[in-house]
Amino acid sequence: MYLIVGENTYLVQQELQRLLQDVPAQLVERYDGETITESLLSDIMRGTTLFASERTVIIKDLSLNKDSWELFARWVPEVPSSTMLVIIEQKLDKRTKTYKDLSKQLKVIAADYWTDRDEARAEQWLAALAREQDLSVSTDQIKDMVKRAEIPAERPGQFFIDQMQLVQAVQSLSVLDEMSDESIAAV
Repeated sequence: MYLIVGENTYLVQQELQRLLQDVPAQLVERYDGETITESLLSDIMRGTTLFASERTVIIKDLSLNKDSWELFARWVPEVPSSTMLVIIEQKLDKRTKTYKDLSKQLKVIAADYWTDRDEARAEQWLAALAREQDLSVSTDQIKDMVKRAEIPAERPGQFFIDQMQLVQAVQSLSVLDEMSDESIAAV
């Protein structure tokens, strides 16, 4: 059972791919946590399937549904061992009793944005990603792309680096015949 916490959609996607690499896509049950009722949550948590010996359940943003979130925390011990449960949450208050209880029962995976302090790390990662796509990008262009992918954080003067935006930019740029500062600005 896993709890992926964070707003970095790229890292969330990477973690999901890692966790689900051996699970056929048609066997994955996906739910929107905001719309889950108590009875549906009970079926999800305690249920089994007639068609497979194992289940994989993904629930996104369950904490936005306060009643179901609290029930979920109480019912986690009742989840059958044949069920892989993945909960994805953008933001959680880590000071709450519910989170503290869940963090003891679920494997917590952080999917936080890189901050402006991680620019060098982001530049190295982006350079490697560009090489994988056979994209010839200069060091200055890498720095420019990382700067363009910065989004304001809640605290004034602090920024997050949006990895998903960088992945999409590299994918778009990889189809071009020639790489230029103008093409980076356009993408």
